[in-house]
Amino acid sequence: MLPSEFTSTHFCVNAQNQQVGTSQRDFKCYQLTKDDFMFLVMGFTGTKAAELKINFINAFNEAQKRLSRTQHPFERQRMMFTWEGGKIVSSQPIHDDQFVTSRDKLVPYMREPRFLSLEQLLEISEAANQQIATLARLAEKQARLR
Repeated sequence: MLPSEFTSTHFCVNAQNQQVGTSQRDFKCYQLTKDDFMFLVMGFTGTKAAELKINFINAFNEAQKRLSRTQHPFERQRMMFTWEGGKIVSSQPIHDDQFVTSRDKLVPYMREPRFLSLEQLLEISEAANQQIATLARLAEKQARLR
């Protein structure tokens, strides 16, 4: 049993609702630091677990190498890793003004006060209006062809 002070500071649970086929399903998403992840996987055993541990160590070392090549080695850096089949297939730095989200959460984020500036909202509005006009023209053209 883990002490609650450790789990409450290291294991952050986020609920996510995603479309699966024709229904909505709730998923739990855990935000882990490197230490959290290592604590978790050190308890795993077997060939697949060993492969996962090796892949994580290699990915962490690669990220550390990338960070050490920066001009400011103590600057905070966010990284995004893409996993497929238990292996990391890509990694890239994420800047502070970048975020990763699902389509269903994009609009609620945009509605958050002060999440985007007025200029950014106007730019998004213009792009959305252009897309709406393009889709309306396509729908009109398809209707005429029927």
